[in-house]
Amino acid sequence: IESFLGVNRRGDELSFQPCVPPEWTSFKVKYHFKETLYEIEIFPTKVDDSIAIVDGVEQPKGIIKLIDDQGVHAVTVKCPTFARTALPQNTSVAALQNNANRPQI
Repeated sequence: IESFLGVNRRGDELSFQPCVPPEWTSFKVKYHFKETLYEIEIFPTKVDDSIAIVDGVEQPKGIIKLIDDQGVHAVTVKCPTFARTALPQNTSVAALQNNANRPQI
């Protein structure tokens, strides 16, 4: 989740640096922090700054401060994507995962 989708947890904070294909206009992640659910929709963009909004409130520097209040939080993130090329035609994420598990020669 950290390297491909770019959802990075450090302590009680989440930041975002997705490496998804450029044709992905958005994707959703359900993230559990202890007994709290964060329903996150991420919109990769070509801008340099990240914007994160939790329950309608913009968060500083596009970083989410995680709290365990046993609730459900709606999160919208707009952040730069670091993907530069699309997946080859007919390539699936599952195929990439299978190749990642093969030993290097």
